Amino acid sequence: MISALNLKQKNLPEKIIYFLIVLLPIALVTGPFLSDLSVSLVTLLFLYISFKKKLYFYYQNIFSKVFGIFLILLFIVSLLSIDPLISLKKTIVYFRFWIFALAIWYLFSIKKDLIKYLAISFTLIFSILIFDGFYQFFFKENILGWPMHGERLSSLFKDELILGSYLSRLLPIFFAMLVYINFEKKFHLYIIFFIIFIGVETLTFLTGERLAFFYINFSSIFLILSMKNYKLFRALS
Repeated sequence: MISALNLKQKNLPEKIIYFLIVLLPIALVTGPFLSDLSVSLVTLLFLYISFKKKLYFYYQNIFSKVFGIFLILLFIVSLLSIDPLISLKKTIVYFRFWIFALAIWYLFSIKKDLIKYLAISFTLIFSILIFDGFYQFFFKENILGWPMHGERLSSLFKDELILGSYLSRLLPIFFAMLVYINFEKKFHLYIIFFIIFIGVETLTFLTGERLAFFYINFSSIFLILSMKNYKLFRALS
């Protein structure tokens, strides 16, 4: 059934989901509004697509069942809290992350080049943040004129000191995409991504975010110990 679906049928909802997912790494840098809006729109559009095309398989797999149990437990805890109304307002929106994950799964299954363009999006935003972060480190303000917060780097996040957190949490995802597209087959890509990884890890250290620095080192060590390939790439970078 999935193989019969094709984006060449000019299905607008699927194209919008594709566009929003590819731009999500960039939207995350702009702040919570655009990223939350993107996730919400993807959720609503996939609900529409899945019920229109009867893609009930996505809701019947083990992942969905486990997440459904988790949501039920959250609702029960919210109902038993001191202020159930406030707690439910925060809990009820959690379901969108479940649907968002299913939407990505669905789109990957019908649009094989999604990872390629998502990797390009990550490459672009990582490159911009690396350049801007080091510029701010050396000149005490970023390319937009936003100053450092004491000795802390913020880059394009301005008042939010989450540059290291953003880089450290998304780098493993970025690396997984590069492995999937076999980036090592082209030597110039290998060098470019090698430089990006060094830049990201060095910049994470310079941000002064201890937890982010722990995350990025822990993920690197875990990958080096667990992967058969790319050990040299991760160890050197």
